[in-house]
Amino acid sequence: GTPVLSVDLPSGVDADTGAAHDPHVRAARTVTFGAWKRGLVLYPGAAAAGTVELVDIGIPDVLLHNLEGVPLLVEKRDVARRLPPREPAAHKGDAGRVLVVGGSRGLGGAALLAGIAALRGGAGLVTLGLPASLAAAVEASAPEVMGHGLPEGDAGALAADAAEPAGQLAAAADAVAVGPGLGTGDGAAEVVRAVVAAAAGPVVADADALNLAARTPGLLEGGSAPLVITPHPGEAARLLGIDTAAVQSDRLAAARELARRYRATAVLKGARTVVAAVDGPLVVNPTGTPAMAGAGMGDALTGLIAALAGQGLSGFDAAVGGVWLHGRAGELAAAGADAGILASDLIAQLPAARRELRE
Repeated sequence: GTPVLSVDLPSGVDADTGAAHDPHVRAARTVTFGAWKRGLVLYPGAAAAGTVELVDIGIPDVLLHNLEGVPLLVEKRDVARRLPPREPAAHKGDAGRVLVVGGSRGLGGAALLAGIAALRGGAGLVTLGLPASLAAAVEASAPEVMGHGLPEGDAGALAADAAEPAGQLAAAADAVAVGPGLGTGDGAAEVVRAVVAAAAGPVVADADALNLAARTPGLLEGGSAPLVITPHPGEAARLLGIDTAAVQSDRLAAARELARRYRATAVLKGARTVVAAVDGPLVVNPTGTPAMAGAGMGDALTGLIAALAGQGLSGFDAAVGGVWLHGRAGELAAAGADAGILASDLIAQLPAARRELRE
């Protein structure tokens, strides 16, 4: 019961991986030197470290800045400098046209959450390409989102006939999100293939688009636009052909391999989300709360990243900014609670999280 102060790293925590040996110290506070250690950022080591304070012990900045391949911790200023400014005379056409392709019978809410998150993330116009039978319900639930009905099959999911019109919508958008609630039928696979091939702006692939890609080699290839993939650990395991435990045992390596194999910015979701560029930085995001462990949170992130990409950010910058804003909005929505917030609660806090960066 006595508070413990750890020096540099809690005893028993692996500095490189965050693995916590048994037994290990659980500190109330850790004072670390020179630079953060990976084990202080990655769980379970992050939980054992308590509040972390970094102190300068005279290591020259040039030595730290010249290190190659070292993961970076995202800070608020990193996100603030990436965020596109909104000009005083801006109109909705300046803020990006985002297309969300997804939804199926019983899963229409996933696409709707992604669309609302895109609007809350600053997109000027958002269109949902989804089964025709769901379009009216979506428009009634969120009148700010434009529903575009596409051909569907008997099961209430997009049919193969939806591929051509979905591709046409993608060609006219500044950024595309595909996958939330999409389903995994043959028609859905054809839609994903067409959207990726036709998209003029960055494509964010999530959920069922990733599940389809795991069993359909080359599904996410064939397009010229930048690709962002946003798997949770289970989806990442399927994409890599390994088990979830292997992904979680070395999240940094898993994110790098996802980026390399799929030639995409890889966003490995979870506590301390990791973002890996194809041939560049690897970053770890510090924002978020256990209260975000609930349905729809990933759909909100997908829409938010697409919104930032539609506003002119690169796929990597949109991913870094989106993950930070998503986590911070979750913190604001939770207000200190560790459970009970909804994805819609988080989405409602996105403007407040963005305001913090402006301030």
